[in-house]
Amino acid sequence: MKLSVASTALAIGLAALTTLKQFRSASAALIPNADTPVFYLVATDPYTENDTFMPLRLFGWTNQSTLTGIGPIAKLYFINDTLVAEDPVNGAASPYLYRPYVDFSVKPGRDDNGDYDASQDDDDCSASSGPLIFIQENRPDGTTLDSPPCAAFGTFFLFSDRMDAQLGAKLQLNNNLTSFYSCGKDRDIYYKMDVSDEPVDCTVPVQLYTLPVV
Repeated sequence: MKLSVASTALAIGLAALTTLKQFRSASAALIPNADTPVFYLVATDPYTENDTFMPLRLFGWTNQSTLTGIGPIAKLYFINDTLVAEDPVNGAASPYLYRPYVDFSVKPGRDDNGDYDASQDDDDCSASSGPLIFIQENRPDGTTLDSPPCAAFGTFFLFSDRMDAQLGAKLQLNNNLTSFYSCGKDRDIYYKMDVSDEPVDCTVPVQLYTLPVV
């Protein structure tokens, strides 16, 4: 990656530090046996002219990943080459982690309020786009949650400057450089293989950059 991109990423990190008031410093951002330190993901709003930085949330007004709402900001790291998010209730020591996936159901399920509900998915998993979801398969109350039939956990990875694997690294899925889009008034995150895929009302990719928890 060129130096100019790294400089842009640094600017994003500095701006996010000053604008995201909910971010709290942590004295220890390392998880035992993890491949990376803990990090946030931040993105600019593609629908505003000013640089409004937003953190990725596990869920927002609905139960899919988003850049708005009041849901917990995702604290992420890689362990055994797998991207996971901390349990926001019980903290870093909790073994009850969240995993991200994309729902490739042709018709993702919705409840009566219009919120994403994987239990109502259809059985056709041939969609080329879908919502980004975080699932907590093992829960503190001892219950388990099965993955929906069209869940694609894929290969999430960070594309970063060779000089610093955390400075402004960009989240990618399956080698698609422009895969994520922020859709609708709630800025829900979707993965698309092509810009023309559903939802069609969002055509500007969002770059999800890492911001280390320090």
